[in-house]
Amino acid sequence: MSSGLCYNLQVAQKAVDHVRRQLPRGSGNQNDSPSDGAACVTHVRDTMVSTADFIPHLARRASEVGCGNCGEQAAVACMYLLGLRVRSLDYMNLYSADGTAIRSFVVIDFTPEGDGNSSGWGSEAVVCDPWDCNHVYPAYQIGQKMALYRNGCTVRSKRRDA
Repeated sequence: MSSGLCYNLQVAQKAVDHVRRQLPRGSGNQNDSPSDGAACVTHVRDTMVSTADFIPHLARRASEVGCGNCGEQAAVACMYLLGLRVRSLDYMNLYSADGTAIRSFVVIDFTPEGDGNSSGWGSEAVVCDPWDCNHVYPAYQIGQKMALYRNGCTVRSKRRDA
């Protein structure tokens, strides 16, 4: 059930704030990353449980170690939002032209209709992207906010909780 754009923006910001508290070491692939950031994220990924529903495990492992790149940060945000009973909720991956997943983020109130263009995602859909400067914005703005999206990448939901 839709809760409205304003509510979705507020709860997405709470999720971003939660990620900052849970992952104080930040990421390993940004300009402001700590010197051991890449090694920290490698450790998270090397000690992960391999399962089809990897998101809860990834979120837990990243929180235990305190770091994560976009995938880990999106997983922590996703699990936090699930705990608040936010629905619908999608863990999204952005794929390059060769099919490689290059970015992860969360979308609240995603409507999976149309041709993948963000204008068809629903008027109340919100992007929650803790990795990218703590961005929270209406999904229809993704083309203005996320450079990789503008570069012809495709987006697919990896997990949907309706």
